[in-house]
Amino acid sequence: IANGLVYLDFEQPVDKQFVNRYRARFGSEPSLMSAKAYDAVRFIARAAERCGADAVQIRKCLGSMRHDGVSGRIAFREDGSVEEARPEPYLVHIRNGRLERLRAPE
Repeated sequence: IANGLVYLDFEQPVDKQFVNRYRARFGSEPSLMSAKAYDAVRFIARAAERCGADAVQIRKCLGSMRHDGVSGRIAFREDGSVEEARPEPYLVHIRNGRLERLRAPE
């Protein structure tokens, strides 16, 4: 059904140990969102351990921490926006049921 579809994806390094543990547990490849969700929960848990379980304290604590997770670094700017490395975008083409990364002409 999706043969010929082209969509935008992002190059995002994900920790190989996380990928292996995820595959073993769920029997499939983790998506980028799986890795981001895992990192978010671990970041919040670290803040709770450091500053207590009160939501206000966790929020303040997150603003003073950085988290190097399986999908990269997470931190917050002073205005509360997320500071993270921007992944490189690329196009993916679905051809005969397979995903093919499109390369720029040389």
